[in-house]
Amino acid sequence: MGRRMTRVPRTGRLSLGFAALALLATALPGVAVAQPTTVALGQTSPGNIFATGATPSFEVSTPASSVSWTVHDYWGDETAVGTTPVTDGRALLQVPVDAVGYYELHVTAADGGGAAETSFAVLPEADRSATDDLRFGAQTHFAHGWDPEILVPLLTNIGVQTVRDAQQWQLIETAPGTYDFTVENGRFETFMEELGEASVEPLLNFGLYSPHHDGGATPYTDEGRQAFARFVQEVLAHYGDQIRSIGVYNEPNTPKFGDRGDGLADARPDYHAALAQVVSDAVQEVRPDVEVVAPELLAKTQDFAEGLPWLAEYLRAGGAEALDVVSVHPYRACCTPETLPADIADLRRVMDENGAADAPIWFSELGWPTNDRSEHTTERAQAQYLPRSYVLAFSEGVARYYWYNFMDHNSGPFGLLRRPGDPQGDYTPKPSYVAYAVMTAQLSGLPYDGADRVPGGVHSHRFSDGVTAVRAMWAPEAGTEVRLMTPRPLQVTDTMGVTRTITPYRGAVSLTLSGDPLYVRGNVKAVLHPRGAR
Repeated sequence: MGRRMTRVPRTGRLSLGFAALALLATALPGVAVAQPTTVALGQTSPGNIFATGATPSFEVSTPASSVSWTVHDYWGDETAVGTTPVTDGRALLQVPVDAVGYYELHVTAADGGGAAETSFAVLPEADRSATDDLRFGAQTHFAHGWDPEILVPLLTNIGVQTVRDAQQWQLIETAPGTYDFTVENGRFETFMEELGEASVEPLLNFGLYSPHHDGGATPYTDEGRQAFARFVQEVLAHYGDQIRSIGVYNEPNTPKFGDRGDGLADARPDYHAALAQVVSDAVQEVRPDVEVVAPELLAKTQDFAEGLPWLAEYLRAGGAEALDVVSVHPYRACCTPETLPADIADLRRVMDENGAADAPIWFSELGWPTNDRSEHTTERAQAQYLPRSYVLAFSEGVARYYWYNFMDHNSGPFGLLRRPGDPQGDYTPKPSYVAYAVMTAQLSGLPYDGADRVPGGVHSHRFSDGVTAVRAMWAPEAGTEVRLMTPRPLQVTDTMGVTRTITPYRGAVSLTLSGDPLYVRGNVKAVLHPRGAR
């Protein structure tokens, strides 16, 4: 465990080489430069996502006579290599991998050296609980045009139970008091229908403005607030019991969202508390069973403390009475997930002191991007931080967590999947996609049950229903050893879903931990450091 995956930008190196040759040819007239043979890869399964037992396969288009290929896994190990003949410019490349997980495929043409690469995933089998509390969520942007026919199955494949999305007020209210849910080629109704058929529950986030009210600004007058509330009622009536929770606004403490246009809202907590109160009254009037989730506060690590006074004033101004759930977006691209517990404790203190002591906490957005700007924003870090952040959030009483984002979007490369048009291929997975699937498969149906006290920065968090027990375990320093005292064999599953059974020796099982969590299933009496270790 703890091996690093290294991505080599092979195609970039090839392009640079041919560019250099082209310059040489320009300098030396009469010198012919061979152009690289092109290689294109096509998908046989959306996103190159395959089930256990399926043989990953790819369509290859190239004028070359054959292609050679290699496959590397999440850990950077070469797992398969081969050559595939090409007939009439096409071939079906089948990759024999014998384990679940995340993989990278690199294909090179025999004639001329053109190359292409993509990623793929083989998902573990999972028997997820049908009665589990809704804990595992993801942000989607179906309201912005994402394709639900392709993406909803990719959500359910990894155990996403609920998504946060929207019905856009500025588009659906076509004239004052007139609503048309078939606008934009019916995309709002289509994604709701697809979610309903897949039993994925939507958290609809409401905002942000209407050109017909308050001049298109963030609602700030009584008329604007009432219009906003009427739209919420229309959406609830249109979709009925499919909606069980709604979010009121988005990051209202920021000028980008909380102060749109030339109105007087100015991202002020009192104005947004007033909006939440009007919406809450409207919801109570028609659907008192629907939870009001607010204020969708942006609270990044570097200014988390600065967001809490805003929240305190919001709660005191009436927000506490308007909401059922306190929702926050505690982004921290600068830091590891281990910074979460202290911030959650501060958040809970503010809630306790300002009238929201009984409200649950939801993370309605949180994620790490893969822009490679620091050690915290690589694909490897994202795959490590995702399960660790979920476990730590649950350990501090967070009831629901929506990973931002399910797929890369205009807001940046936060996705578990790459967006259409990505050089790696449409909807192709990042390692975090598999890490999410493994996490939900291991923890489904098991409530959080506490943490083992282990020195040396080791994290060991128990999930149990009283019969089955699973521990999520990791350590910030790779190579950290622990002993698990147990009378029986344990099942140990790594973050890519590979499971092995380990039989205890003299009543103990030894494990080596790293930043990639392990899931340990079985009867563990105690978690200790090896003898002599501190």
